[in-house]
Amino acid sequence: MIGPVRRFAPLLLGAAVALAWPSLASAESPRPAEQRIENVITAASVYLGVPYRLGAEGPDLMDCSGLIYRAFTDAGEGRRMSGARLGVRSYVRWFAARGALVLDKADAVRGDLAIYGAGEHMGIYLGDGRVISAVLSGVTVHALHGVGLPLSGFLRPDWNGKGKVEPLDPSLLLDQGETPVALIPASAWAPTLDPSALGAQPERAGDERVDMRTATSRTFENPNGTFTTELHAQPIYYQAPGSTEWLPIDLRFADGAVVGSSPVIVNAFASDTATGFLTLAAGESTISIARVAGPDAGAQTPLILADGRTVDYFEFYGDVGLRVFALPDGARTFLVFSEKPKVNRFSLRVAADGVSALQELDGSITLVDAAGVAIGRIPRPLLIDSTDVAGAGGGVFSGAASLSVAAQDDGTQLITVEVARGALNEAVYPAFVDFTLVDFPAAAPGADLAFVSSRHADRAFPGAARPEQPSYADAWLGRQPDSRNDNAIYLHFDDPQTVIGDADIEGATLELYPYWGSDRGVPVTVRDVRAAWAPETLSWLTQPPADTELGSVTLTAGQWSSLDLTASVLAHAAGTPGYGLVLAAAHPGPGSWTRLIARDQSEEIAFGPRLVVTWSGLRPTLGVAPDSLPLAPVLAWTNAPVAAEQQRYEIQVSTDDFATIAASSGVARGDSGLVTTWVPPADELEQRKYLARVRTRSAEYGWSEWSEPYAFRFGLPVIPVVRLPALEGVIAPD
Repeated sequence: MIGPVRRFAPLLLGAAVALAWPSLASAESPRPAEQRIENVITAASVYLGVPYRLGAEGPDLMDCSGLIYRAFTDAGEGRRMSGARLGVRSYVRWFAARGALVLDKADAVRGDLAIYGAGEHMGIYLGDGRVISAVLSGVTVHALHGVGLPLSGFLRPDWNGKGKVEPLDPSLLLDQGETPVALIPASAWAPTLDPSALGAQPERAGDERVDMRTATSRTFENPNGTFTTELHAQPIYYQAPGSTEWLPIDLRFADGAVVGSSPVIVNAFASDTATGFLTLAAGESTISIARVAGPDAGAQTPLILADGRTVDYFEFYGDVGLRVFALPDGARTFLVFSEKPKVNRFSLRVAADGVSALQELDGSITLVDAAGVAIGRIPRPLLIDSTDVAGAGGGVFSGAASLSVAAQDDGTQLITVEVARGALNEAVYPAFVDFTLVDFPAAAPGADLAFVSSRHADRAFPGAARPEQPSYADAWLGRQPDSRNDNAIYLHFDDPQTVIGDADIEGATLELYPYWGSDRGVPVTVRDVRAAWAPETLSWLTQPPADTELGSVTLTAGQWSSLDLTASVLAHAAGTPGYGLVLAAAHPGPGSWTRLIARDQSEEIAFGPRLVVTWSGLRPTLGVAPDSLPLAPVLAWTNAPVAAEQQRYEIQVSTDDFATIAASSGVARGDSGLVTTWVPPADELEQRKYLARVRTRSAEYGWSEWSEPYAFRFGLPVIPVVRLPALEGVIAPD
């Protein structure tokens, strides 16, 4: 703000700066201030599309100050902005003389007048980063910073007072000096991932062990004999049907508009295909979505764009297009509005045998199979327009679109997306409606990522995605610039023990990559979450408790950052329940804004958060088989999940921490070496407590470390003799 304020300052004439007009009581019964604001905005909206001409005030041609004068006059509120047709600079001086200036963009509200440059351009602020003004291309709604002049501040009309017009002071009036301005395309300020960052992945010392992969992890064998496992917050590998090999997920469409290298196979067909233009298949489950459109919607063949991640239908519903991205658990589709659409309702048909759509109380839709089992979910849709400003995460409107389900006479179901007309009237185009099918098939809880926002306090965000940036999704953190909106990120990784087993953890680090934010660094606090959460239900209002601080890390845009979490991981390995992590600004407020990449899309684009664990000791875990008896317990063990095939084992039993051995299996070879249970010899043991340990051998790793000692009792427990105390004063019978 320093630069723009300096340019604005000469117009202030020494006036004191106030945030609003004084609230004055009125003898009249004026309409509420909010209604006055809406009347002026409605009046201005009537002139959308009217051509620009410098000095004109309508109704057929107008400049920016002319639009303001005309809108206030038409709404009967002209006295609230001097009542006269002035130029921008004269309006600024008239308001400044009354202390009605707002210089902090975070304090701007709907109905304020946005001023640009040194009083060279003005418009009516609509809130949420949108302005209606007259630009070279005509009267339009645009982003707050979407014109070719810097924003200087805001003027606030006296919406609450009588609006009495004081005599104009000629010294306040200046030549108009208005500057025609052009719109800045969204591509000029939309955040992007620097291509040079693709070569900045953290390097591991060892080579990846492909045989150790899981859906959300990869493991490297280091030269010093230790291992490093990356645990990701989302799937990075998948198994093809009938295969046990973990392959990298690749969400690019191949010839024929199909994504096959993913847990969900996504097929895109011609838009008028009766069986569905989009089909998703996972295992034995299949869901197809068909278009329901009028006669003006012709057949469209899906076009795969150069990035391979994007499929477009340019005229899906007449003048409305459709864009499709594949996801590891479904597909994300966007209705694309290049301009205000003619209609605000769009219907799709569920074209899959035995699949039903159920409307949920939160506005989402659950897809269930013939047995009533949930196999997918359609979250409440989002309206996303082009008001994002300099990477501030704007342009997301969670309450502007809704879903409904209706049964048809033929037994099919229609899912209708409806967008509020008021939102379409004030959107900055191009605009999009995010209609997404996820959790297909419904996945068990595991690795998760979501962020919460005070701007959308009742909404869950597993990762915000814009159609202009298909290769990744956002996770927002800190306070969005020029606002009072705060954000926090929740992470959950698979339990390391489920991936590496009972190993010696030597270190654990949280790695984060902020791709947008301050180049001076933003301090972030990491806390342990103390209750379970799920991305689909998490929101700003339902955040679980997280009062244990694990440390802080400074996030600098375009650089990897890390935080040592060894103590926390060891505590969870020892039995402390783990529900994940929450990241929040260490110093909430201005300057704490940063954006992380939420989803890895390929081996080349892998910037999502990960927990990196270094460990050693591929030892088995020992216990007693559930069905064994105390007289002859069966000792059973499981090898580490990433261990190679067991070829031999040895088990020892002791009463003195293995200083001496009471019984031993010896080294079992051959077929005997493949078993994972052993019965201690009854003739060598007494009825008492023992400790047992086991180690196993594979051709690849040799002998493992001994397992942690396991305490067990051999034989039936000794029942102590209970002697009752003598009772005094009791007289024995004769």
